[in-house]
Amino acid sequence: MFADVASQKVYNYWDRIGDLLATFFPNQMNQKRIYFGTAIDKIPTQFQNSSNYIWLKDFKKNQYAQLNLIRNQVVHYTTTDTEYRHQHLEIIYDKPAIISLQQNREGLADYYKEHLKLGNEGYEKTLLLLLEEINQVLYTQTTNPNP
Repeated sequence: MFADVASQKVYNYWDRIGDLLATFFPNQMNQKRIYFGTAIDKIPTQFQNSSNYIWLKDFKKNQYAQLNLIRNQVVHYTTTDTEYRHQHLEIIYDKPAIISLQQNREGLADYYKEHLKLGNEGYEKTLLLLLEEINQVLYTQTTNPNP
């Protein structure tokens, strides 16, 4: 149960990063269909050479895609525990396969711990760097020397 909740919460975290990115480009995104993946894909070309954008795009293509597959399975089909039980019943007489299945199950904690680290790095890439770059280009205000 905790693994299923973790998958949904990590996904929700990245969804909020997508919402934040969308605030910088309100006219380029469908406000009813904003997700991390769609927000990354809608970043204008002029910002796509940024090392921060490249990190986020690579994350979306790799770790986020894998996370989303897990989350879709949990939310729309079967829970992690149900899937584990089904697999266990299929390989009940295969000790090495059961050991591997159990190791995978126990590895979920490390998997989500790694996603916490990725979330911190993604937060830095998004807020402190990528949005700072976007802000400098799109929202730089000139100050009036004679207020």
